[in-house]
Amino acid sequence: MPEDDPPVLSPDPAEVVVTITRIVAAPWPTTDGERRAMFSEMAFLERSPAGESERTPGVFSTSLGDQVDGYWSTFNGEFLGLNFFLYLSPDPTDPKPRAGYDALRRLLSDAFGAPREEWGPAHMPASAWTIRGLSLSMYCHGGGNGGVQVGLEHAERTAAYSAAHAADPGPRH
Repeated sequence: MPEDDPPVLSPDPAEVVVTITRIVAAPWPTTDGERRAMFSEMAFLERSPAGESERTPGVFSTSLGDQVDGYWSTFNGEFLGLNFFLYLSPDPTDPKPRAGYDALRRLLSDAFGAPREEWGPAHMPASAWTIRGLSLSMYCHGGGNGGVQVGLEHAERTAAYSAAHAADPGPRH
């Protein structure tokens, strides 16, 4: 492949944005039953449940293909949010993570407007939108475990989670 050809991205960023748009358009689940119904509607397959600790996320696969890892979490027994990990590569020189981030940022901006916030160094940018009470965040991870993380979380529940864990900043997915 010549140097200036863009990398082939799988899944297609447009398919990812269609999935995100469908999630955002639907009522956000609260209970586990509502989350299961949303997963069924979105063709997500639960591979493992969230653990007893809210810091142990559940794992799911998507109709976007095997190249996408999905995790979901709860707080106080309510569905908090989910994260997709896409365009993963152990090669720090692989252009796919950054190309995926740039394509998703452009398409998400077309769908939801400009991000409300952007931060991070040029090689690891991040963006965030607020849509219908949800926080949509996207990160371009670099280095030896590069990829793009796209998260959708219930904004009020995330704020409550953050406040409750401010004194105990252990890992969270």
